[in-house]
Amino acid sequence: MHTNKPATKQTTKFTWQQVRQLIEQAGVQDDDEIDCIEISWGTTDQVKLKKDKDFGWQIRQSC
Repeated sequence: MHTNKPATKQTTKFTWQQVRQLIEQAGVQDDDEIDCIEISWGTTDQVKLKKDKDFGWQIRQSC
């Protein structure tokens, strides 16, 4: 169904503050090793944080 109603703008970017809060809430410490960080665009609920016992933290966002 086609309408003339304009599409609602969705925010697909988030702030550094939001990223930092997610990382801190996951328990990442200042002296922890980081294996990889992959973040582009999307929403904060797409960010996955996993600690690998051999390599350190993996911080990824699945778009």
